[in-house]
Amino acid sequence: MTALRTAARILLLCTLLALAGCGSLLRNPVPVDLMATASIPGMPNVRPDRNRRVVLLSPPDLPDAVRTAETFVLGVPGTGLQRVRIKAWRDARGGWITIVDASGKTLRETPDGYVVKRRTGARDVPIERLRFEFDFRTTNPRPLQNIVIR
Repeated sequence: MTALRTAARILLLCTLLALAGCGSLLRNPVPVDLMATASIPGMPNVRPDRNRRVVLLSPPDLPDAVRTAETFVLGVPGTGLQRVRIKAWRDARGGWITIVDASGKTLRETPDGYVVKRRTGARDVPIERLRFEFDFRTTNPRPLQNIVIR
């Protein structure tokens, strides 16, 4: 019985040390002055669900520059993107508001990706996080190269 308790204590100690080690890893955040135009290169493929939709959430606590962003560039190469909705989470009382709803001609394709503009009535609201909703024609996986906020 004593050997079992000792083994359990050693296992618990190893687990705690491993968790403490994860918290001490170095991180390289994006410099504050570049956060508004930062992109995430080399993101993995995204696979639409059976409704042909992909939903991505940004991390919380976005920089203030996101509030005034006018344009979003979505690095989804190829064809098949039918609609993009970008929603902003204000707070628990305000919930999600739609700041971009683009399809058809408002979904402009460029060499950098699809460019969508923010709604004029959805400016300068406090934004904690963003929700990106992509609707595709098929359920084929696609690479998501980056998302740039300007």
